[in-house]
Amino acid sequence: MVMQNHPVLNYVEKLDDGRFNCLFCGYYIAAEASDSRIKWHFSGEKGHGVPICDKVPEDVRGAVQFMLAHPIPPRVPICQNMIRDYL
Repeated sequence: MVMQNHPVLNYVEKLDDGRFNCLFCGYYIAAEASDSRIKWHFSGEKGHGVPICDKVPEDVRGAVQFMLAHPIPPRVPICQNMIRDYL
């Protein structure tokens, strides 16, 4: 599932049936796809099970490659037990 405010959504169009359409090459990405599949489409790296977009601008490709190389770790929810154990 793609996050609603992810930067890669600036370069795809969400269709009525839930799929995503690449604004550069017209490739359709499944509605159930994660943001990673969209990033791999733009990245230029083969071997990730998604066709490579050959029309993506270099600045977008570079930004996506940076995102893939430096992922943001998921947030860990803090619960009362964790706080109590820390104190």
